[in-house]
Amino acid sequence: MRIVGRIMLPLSLGLLALLAFSVSAAYGASLLPCEIVSAEVWGGIMGYTVTATPGDMNCSYSGKSGGGQFRILATVGSSSEADASAKRMQDRQQKGKHNPGLSAIDSQGSVVFSIALFQKEPSADSASQLKKLVAAAKQHLPK
Repeated sequence: MRIVGRIMLPLSLGLLALLAFSVSAAYGASLLPCEIVSAEVWGGIMGYTVTATPGDMNCSYSGKSGGGQFRILATVGSSSEADASAKRMQDRQQKGKHNPGLSAIDSQGSVVFSIALFQKEPSADSASQLKKLVAAAKQHLPK
């Protein structure tokens, strides 16, 4: 009986780890950035028509009047981890060279994401547009 117990416990722990990895991989794979923030949603908020181009965990938007990007930065184990990661990234963003008025970093559930506007300087509408884009992303991400 002891030999069976010694074999079964590691096997069952290994199976649980494999199951947890499979579920998290499937969850991460289902996050398609261009479906989270569609071209129609982006264009509606920004006020111009855009084309969405999917990439590796990002979606780039381009149009005659401008563009931007929605990027999934990380999928972590819990919403508290995601909140902490987003906060650290926001703190670093303020110290970086990129104009913080043209981008936002936030989280929803276990997903940390960023939104960037491709323009030289923030406009009078940039802050409200970023807030609306963040809200749109959160609306389509699992809580």
